[in-house]
Amino acid sequence: ETDPGRIKAQEWLQEHHKTLTDITKKDDSAFATVMIQQYYRIVSTAIKANDPNHLYLGTRFHGRVTNQDCTFAASAPFLDVISVNYYHRWTPEQARITKWTQDLAHNKPMMVTEWYAKGQDAEESSPDNIDNQSGSGFLVPTQADRGAFYEHFTMNLLRNPNVVGWHWFRYMDYTSNMGIVNAQFEPYQALATSMQRINTRVYALSDYLLTTATSGKNTSKVSGGDDADADSLPQFMDELVIVDK
Repeated sequence: ETDPGRIKAQEWLQEHHKTLTDITKKDDSAFATVMIQQYYRIVSTAIKANDPNHLYLGTRFHGRVTNQDCTFAASAPFLDVISVNYYHRWTPEQARITKWTQDLAHNKPMMVTEWYAKGQDAEESSPDNIDNQSGSGFLVPTQADRGAFYEHFTMNLLRNPNVVGWHWFRYMDYTSNMGIVNAQFEPYQALATSMQRINTRVYALSDYLLTTATSGKNTSKVSGGDDADADSLPQFMDELVIVDK
């Protein structure tokens, strides 16, 4: 009965003339908004006071909270970038990302801070004890499939103007094949090659994909930047068989 959270909840119920027996989903969302605003206001103020030269990315939303509008609407005023751990989707959902970043967060940038796929072939080929039993990422047959997933997922992230980056989880394997390298620091070459193909062209790809997304046309040339092979990007796009046509 002395818990501050409980006391605040009781006060909120009294202020809104509610009891425990007549709470609705709308009430749940309203009280969650109060909690979210309070938490991010306190944390953001502390970070900006003591570390003003860095961006505040929040707490990496994931799971069911990403289905609650108040998660994004209430936290956005206090965040520099919205961060989401984006699992259980082969393809980023453009409408969902736009709702999070534009409709609810009033045009905030967003970063995907966790996502990955595990390769079944690592269970036999890796020198480590890989069993792929842990983790939320997809399980695919080979390292080449992991690379294809990386290309497909990132190319579709680049179609959205609010997405400013992504972070693959994780750098090194442990008991599941999540890593770019195994526990001996040996890279999974097929995955690394796909990452390099995207990452060395990321700004030219973004320019091209955003142009085609808004115009509905294929352009024959990509403008801007010192990215590798920018002028031949449409040809490079055709080589990425996992890109949506």
